[in-house]
Amino acid sequence: MLLVAWAVVELGFTAADVYDFARTALNPDASSCDVALSGAFLAAGLVLPGGGYGSLSKIAGKIATGHAFTKHIDEFKHLGITTKTQFEKHLQTVMQNPTEFFKGK
Repeated sequence: MLLVAWAVVELGFTAADVYDFARTALNPDASSCDVALSGAFLAAGLVLPGGGYGSLSKIAGKIATGHAFTKHIDEFKHLGITTKTQFEKHLQTVMQNPTEFFKGK
């Protein structure tokens, strides 16, 4: 029974990722980078456990294009992050696997 419940949850997460990708791909204001990232997160959701990867790209994008980039970018230069795209990718990585990022800190 637990296995069936897990499968239903996985299916729900995948459906949410497909919906997020379709919404992004059909949005005339979405950049090609937005569509590519959304597609990558959909693919991640298909092969990795859990889900909601498409939502992470949207959250990271909002953070990276908000005041966080202009106010805090100097704090990330030691990581080689100097553009909004690099900052967004870094945020996505940290949100996907925070324990790995903070290991040993």
